[in-house]
Order: sequence, then C-alpha cells, then structure tokens
Amino acid sequence: MNKFFRKIRRKLLSENKFSKYLIYAFGEIILVVIGILIALSINNWNEDRKAKTYEKQVYTQIYKDIKADSLNLSLSINFYKQKDTLINRILYDSVPSIAYDTINNINQFTFPYGIRLITSHIYITTTKKGYQLFKTFNTMDIESDSLSFSIEDYYTIAIKNENYEKVQNATRKNITEFQQKDWFLDLAVNHKLNLDYLDYINNSRDFKIRVFEYQLFAIKNHNRDLIQQQELAEIIKERIKDRLEK
Repeated sequence: MNKFFRKIRRKLLSENKFSKYLIYAFGEIILVVIGILIALSINNWNEDRKAKTYEKQVYTQIYKDIKADSLNLSLSINFYKQKDTLINRILYDSVPSIAYDTINNINQFTFPYGIRLITSHIYITTTKKGYQLFKTFNTMDIESDSLSFSIEDYYTIAIKNENYEKVQNATRKNITEFQQKDWFLDLAVNHKLNLDYLDYINNSRDFKIRVFEYQLFAIKNHNRDLIQQQELAEIIKERIKDRLEK
C-alpha cells in the first residue's frame, strides 16, 4: 500500500503538478488520521467491552457474597430475637415460676434463664471476595453511581458488625466474674445443682443488671445494626439483579 502511494507522489512531482500533489498529500493525511481514529475506536470498544465483562463478574460475585451473608444474618437476628424474649421475662419478672422447678443437675447449664443467656454471643463473618474485586474495579475510570455508594455503605456496616466489641467485652466480663462465684465449679465442673446458683439467677439484683447490660449491647445495639445490614443486603441484591439484566 505504501509503495502504491509513493508511485503516485513521484508521478505528480515529475509532472510538476504541485497543486495536485498538495491536494493528494492532504488527502493522504486525512486517510491516515481516519485510520488512527478507527484504530482508537476499536481499541476503546475493546476496553469498554472488557470493563463491562469485569463489571459483570464483580457484581455477580458481590451478589453471591451478600446472599450468603443474608442467610447468616437471618440466623443471627433470630438468635438474638429468641434471647430478647427470655431477657424480657427476666427483667419484667414474668418467668413462669414452674420453670425454676425444672432445673436439675443435668440441665442447669443449659437452663434458658441461667447465666448461659448472657455468656454467649454470635460472631459475624462477612464474605468479602466480591468486595475486594469491587475496590479494584471502583478505582478504574468508571463513574461511581448510587449502587457503588450502597455497596460501600453495606461493607462499612458489615465490618463494624464483625468487630462489635461491646458485646464481646460484656460476655467476657460475665464469664470472668462468674468464675469467682462459689457456685461456679458445681455448675461448670461438678454438674451438681447448687442452691446458691439457683437463688442467684432467680433473685439476684446483680444478675438482672448483667442481663440488662447484655440486652443493651447485644439486642438494642448490635442486633439493630444486623437488621440494618440485612435490609441493605436485600436492597443491593435487587439492584444488582437489575444491573445484570440490562
């Protein structure tokens, strides 16, 4: 092709047709520019196609991750919901009196209104594989939108819920201080019902205060944030589905 153009240029120059040569040269430049623009368009199209493919992979992974998170959140929220029912009965003195008559050497540790109620909590784990991809994806020359902001909000809440220290500290404190009680060895090691333990969980003001503190940190705060996270998870799942279907 270059050889063909050179022949034309030489012919025009040898014939002293300089004006025609300039017109031809200008046309050749235009052809080169058009060729460059076409090449750039093809390259941009390829880059855009790669970006769209990667975007789909990222959102698909985030959808899978949040779907798994949502299931775990449902279990955790239900766990705290059941605890809240038991806690309210203790705080409002509405535990059936017959319940304490059923406690014995075998079931004393699992007794629903005993210390086990406030010495256990849930550990929340969040699947972040898609989020790691998203952070890379979000640094590309792609305009952020409300879905991106929602995803950032979700993982900000999720990470906070994973490390909710107030509940962890409250349960650790209860375990540590219960271990100093005279009845603890009978409860945890000897499997022998200690009447002092029974009196403690039934009548002690100290136990009620600990139950109230646990409810404040675990139910009123942590579980509230878990519910918020789950609600946002459902919104994001629907929005990702809409995005992927476009």
